[in-house]
Amino acid sequence: MALVTTAEVCDANSQLIASGDLRALQPIFQIYGRRQVFSGQIVTIKVFEDNVYIRELLEEKGNGRVLVVDGGGSLRCAILGGNPVVQAQNNGWAGIVVNGCIRDVDEINGCDIGVRALASHPMKANKKRTGEKHVPITIAGTRIRDGEWLYADTDGILVAPNELSVWEACIDVASVLASKRISANHEALKLELRILNQMSIYCSPRKPFNRWTDSKPLVSGLVYTMILLAVISFWAAKKLDKVRFNGEYGISKRGISNS
Repeated sequence: MALVTTAEVCDANSQLIASGDLRALQPIFQIYGRRQVFSGQIVTIKVFEDNVYIRELLEEKGNGRVLVVDGGGSLRCAILGGNPVVQAQNNGWAGIVVNGCIRDVDEINGCDIGVRALASHPMKANKKRTGEKHVPITIAGTRIRDGEWLYADTDGILVAPNELSVWEACIDVASVLASKRISANHEALKLELRILNQMSIYCSPRKPFNRWTDSKPLVSGLVYTMILLAVISFWAAKKLDKVRFNGEYGISKRGISNS
């Protein structure tokens, strides 16, 4: 089950959810311990503000199992502490789910085991040796039986009557993942096309210079300038000649001088 998430399992098994064979616990639990993802066969226990039976079970070999504790949802004391969790880690338990409170949070968070609980509480539980082992329990809106299978990750907790085969889960999830990848690839392609379009607008190479078409405005301007300069030069020359003629023969506005 490490290959897929609980969310992907739910997406791929709608029929199991509809039939009640795949059930999700209500999201009321806090995440503790170093192992955020864990799974295993369930061992159930029902207690109320008493932790003697919890400690006894965790002293046994876990063999990758998960202890699910119905503590009645009590928030008045902690029914699980650091020492039993350390022992559970050493004995090979995969995880512990507590419908109640825990304490010694820092110590528990340093253990390589998955722990879920409602909250933390500094007060310890009673030791009257009361409770029931291996009985059906109801926590977080879900009926759980001893021997069923539990799967937990950061998205939530699932319970199934039998072990979910990794092979079957991967096959079912493959179609979901494929559709997601196709959709993602389609969006990525559209984004890439938009980027390329913008690049073509702002980064396109300049058009090669055509001496026949692109030079026409330039030639026309030069010709016009040359003609204008020629006209000005001709006018200036005529003006200068007139001034010289008048100066040489003494012609003024009053006529020819007598000198």
